[in-house]
Amino acid sequence: MGMLITDEAGFAKKGWTSVGVARQFTGSLGGVFPCQVGVMAAWATAWG
Repeated sequence: MGMLITDEAGFAKKGWTSVGVARQFTGSLGGVFPCQVGVMAAWATAWG
């Protein structure tokens, strides 16, 4: 048995030249900003 754990992180950007930059909602910044969003997924069990 295990559990799938997911989380997102927003990385604010000042310009539009980075790959994937768009005005999008990010919970870590609390609103809609020009940013990149990363998603993390991990599988956790009682055994580590």
